[in-house]
Amino acid sequence: MSNENRTNIYHWIRLTNLETGAIIPKGHWGDGLKRAPLRHDHRAREIIYERVRDEEYPDRPSRYESIFLCPNEDSARNFGRRYRASEVCYRVSIVDDDASYFIANWNMMPSKISDYAEVERCAREYWRGGHIPDNVQEIVVESDVRVIERVDLIRARARR
Repeated sequence: MSNENRTNIYHWIRLTNLETGAIIPKGHWGDGLKRAPLRHDHRAREIIYERVRDEEYPDRPSRYESIFLCPNEDSARNFGRRYRASEVCYRVSIVDDDASYFIANWNMMPSKISDYAEVERCAREYWRGGHIPDNVQEIVVESDVRVIERVDLIRARARR
């Protein structure tokens, strides 16, 4: 990943008061899920995704130990509208230049689990990677990130 791509990236999170320079730790999503009950939709989905990664793509970074970023404004805006409208988006930079990362399609993350086979199919597609449209790209990276600035991609685009 180029230096420009490591600083012009976006992260959605519930924390609304992060200052420039604040560190957002990798793995905060996974830590929260590990405390959730097994019946929780997201935890059940992540167990399937981790099993598929472990068995078929062990060289890819664990979602439990990583942080999720959007590599461009279109992807971040679309992700925010679909999943994080009540959260805050920050432009961030990756702290560890040598961190393992993988570019995935966030659209391969079903929000509700209704059928195990369908979630497993989505997990395989997610970890397979390949050509992913720019507007649904997600970087899974095993690194903390540093806040550059808070951004309002959803409202800013609507005003144009």
